Amino acid sequence: MTAKQGVIVRTNGKIEPVEIKDLEDMQAAVGGMIDVISLAGGEQKHGMSVYINDEGRLLEQPINMTMCLWLLRRDAYDGLSMPLHGDILVMGPTDDEGETTSLTADIIEMIPRFWVEPSFTVIPWDMDE
Repeated sequence: MTAKQGVIVRTNGKIEPVEIKDLEDMQAAVGGMIDVISLAGGEQKHGMSVYINDEGRLLEQPINMTMCLWLLRRDAYDGLSMPLHGDILVMGPTDDEGETTSLTADIIEMIPRFWVEPSFTVIPWDMDE
């Protein structure tokens, strides 16, 4: 099986590219058994499939605010009435054979960026000003 491209959206807002070959890779991405959430209008309308940890809420994993707010803004999911917990895997929609496809670059670019890599640049401060 060829690897498909997707992203993991972490609860801290960090977005990480990931290659998915099979169900085990999908489960590793979310840290447990997966469940796909239903998107308003279907995954084809939004160009993506969203997979969560099936027990994320029961395990009291943090709410994934990045995904809740982004999906709410896209009118894809009512993220406020049923928040998504834990790290989330975003892939492309399923094809005619029911196989998950790769996520397109334009969808990846639409995901809000709340994580900024730390910078260790020293900026001098002039105390005379």
